Amino acid sequence: MFTAPISPVRLCRRAFLTVGVSLLASSAAVASSPIPVRVGSISAADLNLAHAVKETLITDLAKSDHLTLLAGSKVPGAARAAYTLTGSCLFVGPNVIINLRMVNASGHTVPGAAENVMGPRSELFRLIHTLAGKFTARLTGGVNHAATRRASPSRQLETAPIRVEPKILYKEPEETAPAADESDEPAERYTSVIIDARGLGLERSMCPKIRRPDGSTVYDGGDCTPDFAIEKGVVGYATSVEKARCMDRAGSRPLVIVAQDRHDQPLSSDPIITDDDADYLAKCAKRNGFFKKYNVIFLIDK
Repeated sequence: MFTAPISPVRLCRRAFLTVGVSLLASSAAVASSPIPVRVGSISAADLNLAHAVKETLITDLAKSDHLTLLAGSKVPGAARAAYTLTGSCLFVGPNVIINLRMVNASGHTVPGAAENVMGPRSELFRLIHTLAGKFTARLTGGVNHAATRRASPSRQLETAPIRVEPKILYKEPEETAPAADESDEPAERYTSVIIDARGLGLERSMCPKIRRPDGSTVYDGGDCTPDFAIEKGVVGYATSVEKARCMDRAGSRPLVIVAQDRHDQPLSSDPIITDDDADYLAKCAKRNGFFKKYNVIFLIDK
């Protein structure tokens, strides 16, 4: 019996369908585990505002069946797999811009895993709810998080099949755009920085540093005199945010950043922050000068 030859186009289509079915089967086999994430630092001009934004985000994100919200900086058996969410809440005239992005265990941003919203200040919490929904949808490829699970979200992050294209939600008006040499400077003013390193087992030291994930230094108080280091220290220590705010070196508007880990060489005294937080901190310190005044406080367990 004569069989008509199969055209190359039909062969390609058949191969594509075979691969597609295989991928769907593979995805179905691994689809179960939510993405383990921890909400890290949310920078804002006011500490209470930063706390309110963070807590509202945690509550909204916890409603999704695609995310598992982890508590603390160290989670046994899950620390390496966990991702961290960081962001900022910025006021621009009558509007507020809220940014949220995901970083991996190395402190690098996950491609495509970022969102932001903008709107009137009076609608701050509505905007937070919107941001949580949009961010969850972005991680799941635009799927409503109330819908049935698709491929494993953790697998999606590693292979980065984000289907929703990034959107520019805010653009500075041309007439109010800052000068070229100041365009990357933070809009907010800060008097100090508080590094929340609770839960990391950080030790006190006379010469601690703030480090990046690769071990490089963000702050070391290198210009400090020996007498000042002995009497006051290049950083202050506190066990709670309330106690830190009461310290003279905190000032009226501290920037709060949550440490991701600690650096253990030569001492276990140096907190590690993400690259994004390190970049933002360096810009704030350069503009506001609080590194030169040693206005740095570490939150530790005891």
